[in-house]
Amino acid sequence: MKHFLFTIIALMCLSQSVHAQYRVSSPDGTIKVELSTHHEQKWIRKFLKPTYMSISVSSYGRPIIDDEIGVDVKWRGHRYSFGKIDVDLRQNEEGLRESTENRDGALQDFGETYNRLQLGVKPGIILEVRVYNEGVAYQFRVTGIDDDYKVLRLCDPFPNEKPIAIEGTYVGEHILPWSVLNLDEYYDNGYRPEKGFVETVPADSSLRPSTSPFRLVSWRDALSTITVGASINMYHGSAWRQMNTDYSYNVNLTYKYLYTGVSFSPCNELLFIPYGRDYKPFDGVMGSIHQWKLGARLGLSLPFQQGMEVWNFTPYVATSLMRIKQHAEPVEGYHKPNLHTQYLVGPGLSIQLAFANHYVWAINYEYQLFTDKLTPKGMHSLGTSFGIMF
Repeated sequence: MKHFLFTIIALMCLSQSVHAQYRVSSPDGTIKVELSTHHEQKWIRKFLKPTYMSISVSSYGRPIIDDEIGVDVKWRGHRYSFGKIDVDLRQNEEGLRESTENRDGALQDFGETYNRLQLGVKPGIILEVRVYNEGVAYQFRVTGIDDDYKVLRLCDPFPNEKPIAIEGTYVGEHILPWSVLNLDEYYDNGYRPEKGFVETVPADSSLRPSTSPFRLVSWRDALSTITVGASINMYHGSAWRQMNTDYSYNVNLTYKYLYTGVSFSPCNELLFIPYGRDYKPFDGVMGSIHQWKLGARLGLSLPFQQGMEVWNFTPYVATSLMRIKQHAEPVEGYHKPNLHTQYLVGPGLSIQLAFANHYVWAINYEYQLFTDKLTPKGMHSLGTSFGIMF
């Protein structure tokens, strides 16, 4: 029995994927659509957990589309991804009719008869797929949520769709626009052969725009990000001679349009004063001089969206406290530096990019000026960080 259970577990671990398939065809049977749920394979505990859903479209037996389909909804601090939740509603209907007078404008080029598949997941995300003799259309809608929620990350399985990272904030039911695959437009020659397929060329991409417009995301729709990273700090000026470059680590938080961050440089050697070469303000000092820094950032972040990508341009003000000390006891005849604390302040700029799967990468530059006399002029900092958008 133990060997049998071990064999079953091993087969589960080695399996490539698990699919729950849902099918619907056109009334004349020439177009077939299949929706497949893909499952995580890395760990047994996640084996039955779906990771995404794909849509496959074929006509006269020839594959046309095979790509991810989905939408994310953020509600009460949680992100619900359509393809990552088990389907709890399935409805197939055939031979439905809708007159051209009452239908959505995106469906005007289709005939009146279609077959339909509807799939639903919690907390109320429903996918409707219609298959006509002329093509395929799908639409998401959100229903049953009576307070604020955000619609995020719309996939783009059909050619020349408009993928989008942030669709908007809504209350109550919201119906997203139809996405349409019209096979008469998909092929340049304007028809589909009655038997089999002839070699054809994909239609001109100008049929529908390929990207979403570059726009400022409103305060209500804007999301938050958190990143962690590191910076290299280079000092400018010759008041303190032969200063070393140091490093700092940072944590950054963006909430809608607001940005803040903290940084810390661990204790390291700032400079070394050789025997008999002391200078102001290190008079009577010799040996290795160490420092650590604690910094803060505060700024305004403006998120711009184009398709699945969100760019945050963030000007900010940075300030740092530098603590200077000497670890070992001073050499006889010398003393420890009496310049214990320095303050720096200056402007900075961060450019942050959030990708389709809501991972975030950012780069930043800042220049902080020393506020005291007999100090270097300033400190250049160049850094990068990684995180998530939520």
